[in-house]
Amino acid sequence: MQNRRDFLKTATLAALGSGLVVRQTLAGESSLSNVYINKLGLGGKMKMSFFPYELKLKHVFTVATYSRTTTPDVQVEIEYEGITGYGEASMPPYLGETVESVMSFLGKVNLEQFSDPFQLDDILSYVDSLSPKDTAAKAAVDIALHDLVGKLLDAPWYKIWGLNKEKTPSTTFTIGIDTPDVVREKTKECADQFNILKVKLGRDNDKEMIETIRSVTNLPIAIDANQGWKDRQYALDMIHWLKEKIKEYQLDYILFGNHHYHTDEKFPYFGHHTENLDMLELYEESAIEGMESGLFCCLAHPDLFMRSYPQFDRHCKLISRHICRTAARLHIPLEYNIGYVAYNEAHNLQTYPCPDFWHIAANEGCTAIIGLDAHNNKDLETPVYYNRAIEELKALKIQRVDSLSLITNH
Repeated sequence: MQNRRDFLKTATLAALGSGLVVRQTLAGESSLSNVYINKLGLGGKMKMSFFPYELKLKHVFTVATYSRTTTPDVQVEIEYEGITGYGEASMPPYLGETVESVMSFLGKVNLEQFSDPFQLDDILSYVDSLSPKDTAAKAAVDIALHDLVGKLLDAPWYKIWGLNKEKTPSTTFTIGIDTPDVVREKTKECADQFNILKVKLGRDNDKEMIETIRSVTNLPIAIDANQGWKDRQYALDMIHWLKEKIKEYQLDYILFGNHHYHTDEKFPYFGHHTENLDMLELYEESAIEGMESGLFCCLAHPDLFMRSYPQFDRHCKLISRHICRTAARLHIPLEYNIGYVAYNEAHNLQTYPCPDFWHIAANEGCTAIIGLDAHNNKDLETPVYYNRAIEELKALKIQRVDSLSLITNH
């Protein structure tokens, strides 16, 4: 039996082939808005245009290591039969893509060879085949194409996919490091629009940042030190301070990203330098110590070491078993991180999520939460990898959780 998505694609193709009017049957709205496709019964052509655009931030955005006032951006428009879909490639500096690289890639994309915008898989497979990287540029085309098809169907995508928008996971609004007055202003601007706030830490005003936000709102706060706690003792002191403030300031959860053993400056990043047994054992020690601190509610990318370790050998099995056993004992979910899947596929790699690690997690009775490491919320708008992750966890018989337990409930 066809699933809902396949049915919609089939029904839409049938409508296009016969030159019918696609009505707002999917939307369930009271008003009907007709979109005439292929008015003359001829195959239409998609035309794509793009141009650079500098996004000016309302406030200076500061994290532990840099500040910026703008974000480079490329706007993409795909036009078909008088209807236009819009997308964008947003390129924060740390992602390594530029306006020039995006413009160069988009210049290679020829959508006029396709007469049917509903051939989403074929079109996006073609776009993806043009290069192994350029993910921001590819995302811009993907977004514009989905926007176009949604407009042609006159229905939002959550209805096309049969989803309940009331169950949409909450995303965070990030408050960068700043003076108390500016932090208060930022918090007031967003407090009534988001369910969760994420606060950047990593400079000499960490405690002031938390206290300032709490003076304005009691919304849940997620802490992101962005590799800014460079001194091990300072990091431990901050962890204990935050732990004491959990009840007072209602810090609802803090994620544990096991990136470094001692300090950013003096010790290598586990994701790039876990190339021998010594580093592997330090990764295990750090992961278990962090989980046993009682501060964190989730271990992010627990199989991070597989980004650099040559192969999943008997040593990997041992440390994975210890990490998973600790997580299960402490009831800490492990993040099934899908943020690297596209890169893995493009480069024929197997980093994380690592199947061998997750088989051990299943045997140890771990729970999992699907995540993207909070680097790019737009990836959630393309559900391919998320849906695949659901099926993979189901096959492993790993219980999946969709929300994190509040630390104050522990």
